[in-house]
Amino acid sequence: MRHSTICLAVLVTASSAHASFTVVKGIDNWNAAVPSSTTLDFVFAEAQVLNTQYLYLGVLFPEGEEVAKPLASSQQDGWGCLGKVGGDADIHLKFLEPQYAVGAWFPGKLFAKLYWQGELIYSSQSLDSAPLTYAFGGIVSTQPFDEVVLWDSDGFVNVDDIKFSSTVPAPGAAVILLAGALRGRSRRRA
Repeated sequence: MRHSTICLAVLVTASSAHASFTVVKGIDNWNAAVPSSTTLDFVFAEAQVLNTQYLYLGVLFPEGEEVAKPLASSQQDGWGCLGKVGGDADIHLKFLEPQYAVGAWFPGKLFAKLYWQGELIYSSQSLDSAPLTYAFGGIVSTQPFDEVVLWDSDGFVNVDDIKFSSTVPAPGAAVILLAGALRGRSRRRA
């Protein structure tokens, strides 16, 4: 299977009466769905525990258990974020303003939980693009969220860069992405 095939969006939309959540796999598909986003790159002069370093971007790490440090798995810039290690391995972000999209570069597997005002509103399927061992995956939501927990069931989680956006997704963006993915897939079969 070619890399371009793997990077096609694998979109899963969970809908309620008022919201939909679309899993987007692959950075090209993310850029098509989220034209404007902010990036946390975790590059500092030295390794450090994260808490208020990204307050100027409207992001807190409320538990203060995540560490920004050089990571061998980082393919973007050599730095990444290592989450809390153990049974509840996670990276917890709190946003000061409502967000509509979040994604990350990561090795292995990654899952996400989205919260709005303390209530869980969505728990994702795996964001990975198997069989790739390093991938980009994210979620675009029509409902705002103000908290994200990125986690892995293996007791260890790290990410390279995290992207997020406060821009409300355009109506039909998921349909356009899905149509493009299906169109690309049918061309390969022909």
